[in-house]
Amino acid sequence: MKLVELMQWHAPALFELTSDPLVTRYLGFRTHETVHDAARLIEQYTYGSATWFAAMDDSGRLMGVVGTEKRGHMVTMALYGSPKFRGFGRTAAIPLIDGAMMYDPDVWRIWAYCHVDNLPVQRVLERIGAEREGRMRRYAVFPNVSDEPQDCFLYGIAK
Repeated sequence: MKLVELMQWHAPALFELTSDPLVTRYLGFRTHETVHDAARLIEQYTYGSATWFAAMDDSGRLMGVVGTEKRGHMVTMALYGSPKFRGFGRTAAIPLIDGAMMYDPDVWRIWAYCHVDNLPVQRVLERIGAEREGRMRRYAVFPNVSDEPQDCFLYGIAK
């Protein structure tokens, strides 16, 4: 697997991923209906404060997407991927965590959150060494679940 900057030419492959309701259920955007939706998401990522990567397998297929955002001494991590690529989350997250913790002396904490019902992501976070630190009530909106803010678990890794 290799991580490359997420670019507009990834839109068709991203659409294949983000048009799957199983993939997008616990994401912060609605399931995509067109390739244009995926292209708009890449544009939002491009002009946002986080850095987003396409995780590609050896044959050039999009396995998933990984985002990181550094603020002060913390890095926020987000990821989502295709269920076809079992183990993608762990494989993509570990080099990012190791790189941030070992090579950036300013980073003391990496954290992520997930919906309280998103058991696969909870397992991934625990497998990469993140500890569940608490439940945040009504923290984030997951539009494929409800328009109301939902409870999330906070996970963290600290030096």
